[in-house]
Amino acid sequence: MLNDKKFAPAPYAAFHAFRNDLNAGDEIVVPKLGQSPKYFGEYFHQRKLLITEQMLSVWQEISVDRENSLKRVLSGPMGVGKSYLALFLAAKAYAERW
Repeated sequence: MLNDKKFAPAPYAAFHAFRNDLNAGDEIVVPKLGQSPKYFGEYFHQRKLLITEQMLSVWQEISVDRENSLKRVLSGPMGVGKSYLALFLAAKAYAERW
């Protein structure tokens, strides 16, 4: 299972957009990071992710302390964007080589 390339992420270089200064309202293409949230990459959005203020503030809070990065649990009802927030955080952490 560990040698299976089915869920292998794209190279770090493909995540260059996540290393740039991001602002709320930016729309970036998310390279393959392994598994994606349900329906992500389908329909008219393709693999684009709209960056929100919430995503940036959660990343800012987490990135301050790299030693203790396990601080938060995403919870809430269905349809509030937990999967997309988790995808953003994972892609940003991967781009920053955490």
